[in-house]
Amino acid sequence: MAIFTNKEFNDILRHITTLPTVYYSGGNQWSTWNGSSWNFDCVVSVKSVLWGWNENKSAIHGGAKYGSNGVPDFTCNGGLDYCSEVSKDFSNLTPGEYLCMKDTQYNHTGIYLGNGKVFEVTTAWGVNGATISDIDGNGNRSRNGSNCLRWTYHGKLKWIDYEGEEPMKHKVGEVVEINGVYVSSTSTEKLTPAITKGTITRIVEGARNPYLLDDGKIGWVNDDCIVEPEPTDYEKLYKEEVEKNKLLTTQVNNLTVINKELQEKIHKAIKDLS
Repeated sequence: MAIFTNKEFNDILRHITTLPTVYYSGGNQWSTWNGSSWNFDCVVSVKSVLWGWNENKSAIHGGAKYGSNGVPDFTCNGGLDYCSEVSKDFSNLTPGEYLCMKDTQYNHTGIYLGNGKVFEVTTAWGVNGATISDIDGNGNRSRNGSNCLRWTYHGKLKWIDYEGEEPMKHKVGEVVEINGVYVSSTSTEKLTPAITKGTITRIVEGARNPYLLDDGKIGWVNDDCIVEPEPTDYEKLYKEEVEKNKLLTTQVNNLTVINKELQEKIHKAIKDLS
């Protein structure tokens, strides 16, 4: 039985990267608030979320209960034993997949977030805590353009419901304004573009930088590079009306429920009198 959808799982992991964290391994204060930061290591962070960690600073292990939710303890490489579709091919990853470095001298775990991004807790790059790093189609691991080791295996955890990548926000033929550009679909070094407007001529779904502009004359971009236009007055008004209609529908539904309950009480009162 699934504990989370991959989106729910990844949202929690992304949230952890916004918190103060420190790399902590080998003690009994795992996933616990130490007064200034959360104690995590790579695989414990993943298990803790599956065990119910809920950011409770006053609770041991942040609310996580060891071995709960049908999730046993496991090592970095041992996590693969609870995965399906285990593979060494990194050309096609689904958000929420488990990553590790099995068959190397390194014991490390991460979770694929989608769009070439990985959640991990590490001491690499001077981070010493939770961070979001990059991965390319060969499993190579990097952050801010600095390479460090590579992932060797990935698989789908049995406790996660995998729903696939989110739909692309942009389409071929769309003209977009940009504030950055990359030399390839897998590059991690964001450059200042010489031309700040172009047409999407190709899309590589799942790539870190999926949109090719002007057949490569400008380069590759991702959603973070594309400057979204300000909504028109009509679009703002339309959105406001949609929200009003949603609120009105909710109020009508609530009145319907109240009316039904009132009718039931009246019928019961009449029945009691008779």
